[in-house]
Amino acid sequence: MHITSKITSKNNDMVKLYSALSASASKRRSLHLFVIEGRRLCHEAYLSGIKIEAMFYTPEFCSKYSSSAEEIAARAENVYETTEDILKKIADTVTPQGIVCICRRPEHDIKSVKFGGFYIALENVSDPSNIGAIARSAAAFNYDGIMLTRGSADIYSPKALRASMGALLRLPVIEFIGIEKILETCRKSGITSYAGVVSRDAENIYDVDFSGGTLIMVGNEGHGLSTAAINGAEHKIFIPMSAKTESLNAAAAASIMMWESRKKSFI
Repeated sequence: MHITSKITSKNNDMVKLYSALSASASKRRSLHLFVIEGRRLCHEAYLSGIKIEAMFYTPEFCSKYSSSAEEIAARAENVYETTEDILKKIADTVTPQGIVCICRRPEHDIKSVKFGGFYIALENVSDPSNIGAIARSAAAFNYDGIMLTRGSADIYSPKALRASMGALLRLPVIEFIGIEKILETCRKSGITSYAGVVSRDAENIYDVDFSGGTLIMVGNEGHGLSTAAINGAEHKIFIPMSAKTESLNAAAAASIMMWESRKKSFI
């Protein structure tokens, strides 16, 4: 395996870059880069065709997982052998697995929206763990992609990527200025929009016929969907639940709605 160089100092510029990208959403956006760690996510980036700008690994990792190390290194622009101490300094987890990567953010735009496809829209969802969990469910239920507004948390934060178990690396994620643009795009693409609400005046999800392109909309954890999203949706739907429970977690609600919209594909 070709090694560009060995990194033995915590003051190395590449180490500093990794740390900055891990900590700052604005840095990730401005440089169009993000970081991942652990064998699973790094291998998922390799399988998904994500451009790997730099790979950092320890000799222990290479010895234990030589095949994975070789595959990921073959895709990486730069490969650095480093130490466990340095990885512990820059990694987001307490016990890093001996490999981390800096990756180029993939670019997806309106042109990548599939006519009659299935999409989940996230409006100002602020918890990156929720975004990751929703992405994981979207991948499980064969959704075509994720749409989100700029007010949402960064999908390439370490927390979101970990919670997604690699789904955010596999699914196209398209960012929009606001929910109105998402609704407009879906109308032009033969995709019916459904707003998840807590009102029982809406349609019971179990009575809804999801028989074509579908957009499920999920709102902010504290405030739900905006008035623009609810009024702009072609259907307003609710999930029946115990009167003792006021609402569901955003990721749980999204998962139920996505399953209901796709269950005919699995049953």
